[in-house]
Amino acid sequence: MDLGIYKINYDQIIEDSSLPYAIRILAAKLKTQPMMTVGKFFANLNDEELDGLHQLIMDHDAAAPELLLLTMMLSAAEGTSAITEEELNSNVTATIIFISTTVLHREGLVTAYFDVFSYGEDMADMIMAEPTDAGNEYVKTLKNKGNDDYDKY
Repeated sequence: MDLGIYKINYDQIIEDSSLPYAIRILAAKLKTQPMMTVGKFFANLNDEELDGLHQLIMDHDAAAPELLLLTMMLSAAEGTSAITEEELNSNVTATIIFISTTVLHREGLVTAYFDVFSYGEDMADMIMAEPTDAGNEYVKTLKNKGNDDYDKY
């Protein structure tokens, strides 16, 4: 289903104190400068903003409207103002991946390549992040912990 062309009311978003701070800040930025890359947005989040978005994906069923809004704003910032329902759902999944990857990057577990964060189909096969040494060690720890638990039975 084609959702048609959508228009975002940035003033309403900016003033809605129930929305996460990062979404309101994004609306303020896009109101004055409507074009932005997705990677630039995520790379420039401060810790508080990233934590707010991370909380959204931790309770993503309850936060679905906020994730949809964030995705639509970032899609528009990339130059897309018409999108199908299928594309929107795919883009929301990508937004969740972008948030998760940014969190892992900040924790030092992966190196994120923010320049390839995009909703464009041409980016689907691009490597978005690679594990760091700390990330590889963390995975080994999890695997070993899993084996220890298995041995208990």
